[in-house]
Amino acid sequence: MGPEIKLLGSLPSVTPNTKQTFQLSGTLPDGYELRGLKVDINMTFKSAATAFALVAADHNTIAQAIISRLRLRAWGIDNAFSLTAPEGRSIAVYMDAQDPFTVDPRLAVGRAMQATGGVAEAAHLTWPIWFTKRGLDFPEIFCPSSNQFNVPGHTITAELGPGGTGVVLGGGTANFTIASIDIYAVIAPAQIVHFGPPMKWEQVIVTQNPFPEDGYFLDAFLADERDAYTVFGQATHINVTRDERQSPANIPPPVLAQQFLDDSETIDGARPYNLTSNGFGGAGSQLTPISWLDGAARATEWQYPVVKRNRSIYQVLAAGGSAAATLLNWKILPVSRAFDELVKTCTRHGLRIGSGDELEVRGGGGADNDVLSDFKGRRLAKRPISPGARKSA
Repeated sequence: MGPEIKLLGSLPSVTPNTKQTFQLSGTLPDGYELRGLKVDINMTFKSAATAFALVAADHNTIAQAIISRLRLRAWGIDNAFSLTAPEGRSIAVYMDAQDPFTVDPRLAVGRAMQATGGVAEAAHLTWPIWFTKRGLDFPEIFCPSSNQFNVPGHTITAELGPGGTGVVLGGGTANFTIASIDIYAVIAPAQIVHFGPPMKWEQVIVTQNPFPEDGYFLDAFLADERDAYTVFGQATHINVTRDERQSPANIPPPVLAQQFLDDSETIDGARPYNLTSNGFGGAGSQLTPISWLDGAARATEWQYPVVKRNRSIYQVLAAGGSAAATLLNWKILPVSRAFDELVKTCTRHGLRIGSGDELEVRGGGGADNDVLSDFKGRRLAKRPISPGARKSA
C-alpha cells in the first residue's frame, strides 16, 4: 500500500489577522512514515462584480490574504518551518516538482470566476510542508515518523492574513469565504519505528560580504529571493565556501539559475512552475538558486553539500552594487541536534539510550547506512558498536 492522506483536524478559528495553532502531537497514528503535512484552505469564492479569469499571479495573492505565514514547531525547534506563502509555495515546488496552489481544477489559470450574482464555487487551496525530496535516489531518506511527531510539543501555527473579502486580483476583485483551514498528514505504513533528522526552513538575511555562518548542516537548498538578472545587477559572481571547498566558485547568477533548471527533475518532461523566472508575486516566488540537491542525475549521498564547520557566501559586487540579500534556506541538521526529542520518542516505546549512536541507522541498507550517518534517521532498535567504529560524516 502506498501513501495515504489523513485528516488530523482544523485550526480553531479562521478569524483574519489572528494566530491559530493546531496541536499535532497525539493526532497521528503511530507506525507510519510522515512524508508531509498539508494545510488545506477550504473555501468558496466568486467575483465581487463581473466575471473574470484567474491569472498566474493570483494564487500567491489569495494565499497571502488568508495565511500570511506558516510556522512549524518540531524536533524541539520553535520555528523549524517559518515561511510566507510565496516562499512556502516555492520550496514545495522544489521538493515535489509540482505546484500545490494550482492543483484544484477550479483554481486553474484561465478558469472563469463566477460573477457576483452567480453561485459561489467551492475550492481547496493547499499549502504543503514536504519532508520528502523528489528526484533523490531515496526521496524519503530524511522523513520523520508519525511516532516522533506524537511526542508532546509539535504544533503548526498559521498567522492569518487580512482575510478573503475584497481581494484584488489581476482581472478584478473577488470575495473568498473560508469555511475551515484543515490539517492533513501524508503518511505511508512503516514496518519499523524510526526517528527522522531535524530540518529547518527559513529566511536568512545577508548583512555583510562575505557572509559567514558557523554550524554543522546539510545545505539542501539555498537561494536568493530575487531573479538572476536582478542579482546580477548587484553581484556579478557568487562564491560559496564550505569549510575549505568552494562550490559554486565565482559563477554569475544567471548561469547558476540555468544550471539549477538543468539539474531539476520534471513531470512528463515539463516544469509546472519555473522557480527562476515565473515571478508570480511576493518575495520568494522568484529565485536564484545557489545550492541544491541534484534531481536530474540523482546525486548520491557522497555528493550532498555538507557544512562541517563554516559556510561563507562571498559576492563579487558590480559597480555600486550591494551585498544585501534575503535567502531562502532548507537545512538538514544532524540527529544529535534533536537528541532530547529522540530520547522522548525512545521513552514512548520503552527504550532507554544514552547516545544516538546506540541505535541502528535508517539508510539505504548495508554500507550505505554509514554514509553521512549523522544526517540520517535512527531506527528504534539497539545495535552493537565496535570500539573502532567511525562516523563517515
